[in-house]
This record gives sequence, C-alpha cells and structure tokens, in this order.
Amino acid sequence: MGFFFFRFDENYGLASTHALKNKDIPEGGAGKGAILPSIGATPRLCSEKYIDAVIDLLIPGKTPGIKESLVDLYDQPELLFFGPDEGTADMMDWATVHARARGAETSFTTGKSAQTLGGVPHDTRAYGMTSLSIRQYVLGIYKKLGLREKDITKVQTGGPDDEILLSSDKTVTIIDGSGVLADPAGLNCEELIRLAKLRVPVSNFNKSKLSKDEYLVKVEEHDVKLPSGEIVLDGTDFRSEGHLRFKADLFVPCGGRPEPVNIANMQALFYSEGKPHFKYIVEGANLFLTQQARLFLEKRKVIVFKDSSINKGIVVLLIDTLELVSLRTFIAGGVTSSSLEVLAGLALSTQEYVD
Repeated sequence: MGFFFFRFDENYGLASTHALKNKDIPEGGAGKGAILPSIGATPRLCSEKYIDAVIDLLIPGKTPGIKESLVDLYDQPELLFFGPDEGTADMMDWATVHARARGAETSFTTGKSAQTLGGVPHDTRAYGMTSLSIRQYVLGIYKKLGLREKDITKVQTGGPDDEILLSSDKTVTIIDGSGVLADPAGLNCEELIRLAKLRVPVSNFNKSKLSKDEYLVKVEEHDVKLPSGEIVLDGTDFRSEGHLRFKADLFVPCGGRPEPVNIANMQALFYSEGKPHFKYIVEGANLFLTQQARLFLEKRKVIVFKDSSINKGIVVLLIDTLELVSLRTFIAGGVTSSSLEVLAGLALSTQEYVD
C-alpha cells in the first residue's frame, strides 16, 4: 500500500503545482498518472490505452458491445488538453491525431509539432522552454544582489543541458540519472558544452578531460576511489544522495525524483554550525523540495524560488519581501506555450485549426 500512497501523493503534488502555474489563465491545471500493470509492461502501449480510456469518457459512447451508455451528469461538452512530461513528449502528435480520428477535441494535446500540427514542442531549443525561465530567475538574483556570475559556484541536477549553454558561472557538480560529475575547482567548460549540445548525460564525459581533483562516478560502478581517498561503495546510492553532499553558492535542481529534499533529510543541507550548503536555490524541477523543506531553508536565510514559479515561464518576477524589483515578460516554459495552444484550440473552429 505504501507504493500506492506515494504515487497518489506525487500525483496530487504535481496537480497542485500545475494548478498554481495556471492560476492566471482560464483553463486551469491538473495532473494525471497511471500505474503500469506489471514491471515488464510497455510504457508506450500503456500510455496509448490510458489516452483511449480518457477519450471514451469524452465522446458519446459508440463502442460496439457496450450495453449501456455512460452516465453523464454534467450534460455538456468536456474539453481536456493533455500535456507532455518526461518520457511522453514524443506521444503528443500521436494522441492528437488519434483523438481527432475518434471525434474528440481537434487540438487535444499541447507540445505538438509546430510544422504539422500547429503546436509548440516542449522538448526543443527553438522555443526556449523552461531553461529560459530558470535563467531569468538566476539573473534576477545576480542583479538584485550585485553578484558577478563568473564568481558564482553552482550545483545542478538533471544533466548538462541548456542551463549550461546559457550560463557562465563555475559549475562544480552535475548530478543526473547516469551518475555524478564533480570538481571543487569547476568542471571543464568545453566538455560540458559538448555534452549539452549533444544532450547526453554526464556518463559520456571524456575522462581524459578530468583534472586531478575532478571525478565521475557512474550509477553502475562500485568501490570507486575518489581523489580525496574516499571509497564510493555504490554509484547509485552516491548519485541519489549527491544533492545533500555537495556545496556551492547556487543550487539549480533541473531533474530528479519527487521530494528528494524533505522533512527527514533537510538538515543535511547545513554544516554542523548551521551554515547552509547553498545561498540560493532555483527549483527548476517540480516537487524537488517539500513545502516544509522550503520553509525550513527560508527561515535560515536561504533564498528559495519555488518550482511552480520557476518553470511556469509566463513572466519572471524577482521579489524581495513585497518589493517588485524586476519584471520581464517572455514566452518560455511549458505552461505559457501550452496556454497558447489551448487558446488556439478553443478559439478556432476545427477547420480553422487544421488549416
């Protein structure tokens, strides 16, 4: 039962975050989730079946073999728009075409291909997306506090991606699904840029580019000796707890499992004398910090920007107490682009949208 409660809490948290992101736009936000029937189940097939089941609820029941019509107490057309998340970006085109063929809403999904379906793809650099939103918050911190970016040290989770290409700080640690890459003096910038442009994880880092104090520990490795002499017994455990281990001025979590910083371990983000490991946290990944952890960090003078603000992307606000110090409007972040797709789907007729 613990597994199901955890998944419910995760989905509830995501739904709450999406509702906060969409608080200024009329269509609202929610979250969805599906538990696969077995460990060996094909995620793509299960996702297609899930989408089909939702379409069954949206359109008049015409499926052969159904003895009774679906009970509809609302008695009005219902419109849902599916949006992509990790691992589902490539399904948005299929879902839209499939829903249209079944008689559902013409648009149906966000994050569709721009050329063929008139959407704004989320997983592309052409439209910026969440990376630009994260970037503006980081720049806002520098501007407000009078900091020079090249003097800032940074720890990042989620792999070397667009955040690396946009920044000029000194990245000391990157943690992603493949392992941990770290150097207290700063990682090799040229090699990080190469990985970011290829969009590959840190496990692809060229080890010949490692300095004497730099190291790469992959999740599949065991008994790895670090430059300090410390032995890493298990690479997966080392990766999973890495965000609690490393220190820098700025922490930018851009990926990871939900709630890796929570009420049980948040004290680990502080030295024994109470000084925090990070001065600033820009929470690019959804649900990386629990609300208790955010409040705990803020009470101890850590500047924290919450996930639902960071990756919303409709406007960037840097607020010190109640003073608005910076406002910049731009299209970036999945919520903003999704809102534009939803608007087009609602405002245009089927033929107008197709044209």
